[in-house]
Amino acid sequence: MNKYFLPLLFITVSACAMNINQLPHEMVGIIFKHAIKYNASPTTLRGICRVFNQYYKAIPYNITLESTEQMNTMPQSLSSRIESITITNDDVALSPQLPNYLSKLNHLTNLDLSRSSIDGAALRAIAAACPHLTTLNLRDCINITKNIETMTPWPSLKNLRTLNLEDSSIDGAAIRAITASCPQLTTLNLGNTSIDGAALRAITETCPNLTTLSLRYCKKITTNIDATTPWPLLNHLTTLNLAGSSIDGAALRAITAAFPHLIILNFEGCNNIMANIDTTIPWPSLNQLINLNFRGTSINGTALRTITKAYPQLTTLTLGDRYNIINIDTSWPLLNHLTTLNLHYSSIDGAILRAISAKYPHLTTLNLQNCKNITTNIDTTIPWPLLDHLTTLIFNDTDIDGAALRAISAACPNLITLSLPFCDNIMTNINTTIPWPSLKHLTTLDLRLSPIDGAALRAIIAAYPHLTTLKLDCCRDITKNINTVDPWPSLNHLSQLNLGNSCIDGAALRAITTAGPNITTLSLEYCKNLTKKDIQNVLPQLPRLQTLNENFIRPAVMTTQPSLSSYGGQVGGQATASTPPTTTTTTLH
Repeated sequence: MNKYFLPLLFITVSACAMNINQLPHEMVGIIFKHAIKYNASPTTLRGICRVFNQYYKAIPYNITLESTEQMNTMPQSLSSRIESITITNDDVALSPQLPNYLSKLNHLTNLDLSRSSIDGAALRAIAAACPHLTTLNLRDCINITKNIETMTPWPSLKNLRTLNLEDSSIDGAAIRAITASCPQLTTLNLGNTSIDGAALRAITETCPNLTTLSLRYCKKITTNIDATTPWPLLNHLTTLNLAGSSIDGAALRAITAAFPHLIILNFEGCNNIMANIDTTIPWPSLNQLINLNFRGTSINGTALRTITKAYPQLTTLTLGDRYNIINIDTSWPLLNHLTTLNLHYSSIDGAILRAISAKYPHLTTLNLQNCKNITTNIDTTIPWPLLDHLTTLIFNDTDIDGAALRAISAACPNLITLSLPFCDNIMTNINTTIPWPSLKHLTTLDLRLSPIDGAALRAIIAAYPHLTTLKLDCCRDITKNINTVDPWPSLNHLSQLNLGNSCIDGAALRAITTAGPNITTLSLEYCKNLTKKDIQNVLPQLPRLQTLNENFIRPAVMTTQPSLSSYGGQVGGQATASTPPTTTTTTLH
């Protein structure tokens, strides 16, 4: 096919040359990329260039080199415009011709050699050939330290801003040599490398303009580290990623003291964080830090209070993915700007949750996913602290019961999203005889795989009149205690209703859809208590329905098959004459 593709393409393009102005720029780019990919001859490429002479600027700035032949066939008129190259073939990366070819690309600024077998000697030659590089990707280059020269200065890469060495074999000596030639470096990724503390200090000395530094999964970061003398200041650094590294308390204190303008600090999975930590003296102040992640670490309450006290502008705090929050009591640090708190998979109980709610009244997002002790030591007899800024509340897979849900949601009048899937205790201590707390702003309610029954569902949605999305997938008790005789609370704003794999039956489906006439997406797959006839019977009352998933529904004998358009429906937003609803397959997350 390649043999005939380019000649036919050239003939077609030549024949259309009179109407060249009608050809989109994107099409021009596609033609050139295919021509390069299929190793078009210089004559063919020059011919295409002539046809598109007035669209010269549409020649792609980025190409992928998949073979050495491409370097030989590409005309100078095309090569001179290339700004970005991705090399996906080791034969190209290791070719002795590559440095010479790259040296002719005066506009080349971005070079991607990731996952190649390039060694240190080849890298030095390429660096010498590409003095204008601003971005260099060497991720997964596992031979980078072979044949590398670290004793003599490297070719200057004075324009380099971004260097990615994640998962490479780079070591301390090599990174010192390379970064010494990159004084303007702003983004450096050294994740999962063998960089030690001494090399890190050297980097901070030679790269004073760093804004983003990733040291995730650097397991030797505390080796040869000097935490007793002040570190070089990095006044521009705003993002530091130490997730999964071996950083300890002493090193953390020394490093953060030298990075006063940090905005994002990530310690996720740092299991050594409590080693050598001193909480008796004030922590280095980071007045601009807004995002702090201690997910999956061993930090305790005392250390948390000491550290966060130095971060007064913190807006997002993540402490989840661990079952033993040690010594965290009701005296939490005062964080007046905190808006997002992630406590998923933690062991906090009801008393601590109440204390948190009282301490952080400006929270907008509270994530309690998989917190299994929420109802322990909880007092639902007195009003919950007001959280009138909270818009997103996540209880996924917790032990929350009906009484706790009522008490907490009553204190969150402006909730927009309430997530309760996998909450097995939600029917415990629930009282449906008195009105449920009103949430007039709630638009999304997720009750997937919960034991909610018909009476409780009716009581809850009556308090949520502006729901737009209701997820009841796999709710097996939904028809228990359900009232299908009296009209259901209005759901005029509901547009998406998910009932897939639930025990909904025809009567319940009619009752709910009658209350939600503006539903556009209805998911009913695997509903064993429904037939095709049950579904067809509710179509007349859903004039706006666009998408219907009725996969694996039992068929029913019908004399006619009414289409969605018979009731004024639309598919994909377009009015149709006879097209039925779209059948889709949804994925439960």
